[in-house]
Amino acid sequence: MKHAGFVTRERFFRTRAMRVCARKGARHPIATGNMADNCKILFLQTIMPSPSTCPCGGATFATCCSPFLSGEAVPQTAETLMRSRYSAYTLGNEAYLRATWHPSTVPADRIVGENEHTRWLGLEIKSALRLRKRQANLLESPDADTVEFVARYKIGGRAHRLHEVSRFVRETHDGVARWYYLDGSFPD
Repeated sequence: MKHAGFVTRERFFRTRAMRVCARKGARHPIATGNMADNCKILFLQTIMPSPSTCPCGGATFATCCSPFLSGEAVPQTAETLMRSRYSAYTLGNEAYLRATWHPSTVPADRIVGENEHTRWLGLEIKSALRLRKRQANLLESPDADTVEFVARYKIGGRAHRLHEVSRFVRETHDGVARWYYLDGSFPD
């Protein structure tokens, strides 16, 4: 919004982030990424006060999920991937969600609705003890893991919670091991 010849703070920082993107050539290592996704992350890094808590509840966004969302790093555990995917949902980063969803189960439709006004409120990783008890029933494999979490959100002012036990698989492509979200079940 423009007031009497002055540019708002948000517009100033958005323009600044777009210039940084243009200077860097908007390179994105994730094949499905695009300039808009990169610039959105740079914009959020620019306007979020530092240190800013990551949407997933971890350390600062710049040191927690941002390196994964920008393609600078690859999550090394299923839990780290799940946390970064939660942050991607809060930011509406469709490209990251698609790139980290296993090709055998990724939906054909949009993952994040363009007109969806979801306000994400928080993420809770459930007790490791309960998770280990659930995993005891699964086949032990270093390339498969589960993460149980509760994500809280609001749509249209109404509070909701998503309690999910997500399954992840690790596959190696081009010499790089990557975790992928496979599917989830809902214990509640």
